Amino acid sequence: MDHIERSVTEICCAALQRPSLDREQHLGEVGADSLVIVEILTRIEVAFDVDLMEEYFDVPTIAALAAAVRERVGQAESGQAAAR
Repeated sequence: MDHIERSVTEICCAALQRPSLDREQHLGEVGADSLVIVEILTRIEVAFDVDLMEEYFDVPTIAALAAAVRERVGQAESGQAAAR
């Protein structure tokens, strides 16, 4: 587990008020309704400066969310390097 997945896990656990979550479990199956999902995605956006709102249904687990964040962060870093 890298720092991104650890942070996403902490965000999800806090939003769902759970001490731990399985990285592959669908968040909807552990009680994440639409308001909680928005809270999770907003916290991820603040923490990593990435917007995953439109992709949630494609990334409904901690592992998938972390992978999407990694991809977006990598794209942003590539874009910054190219601009230099």
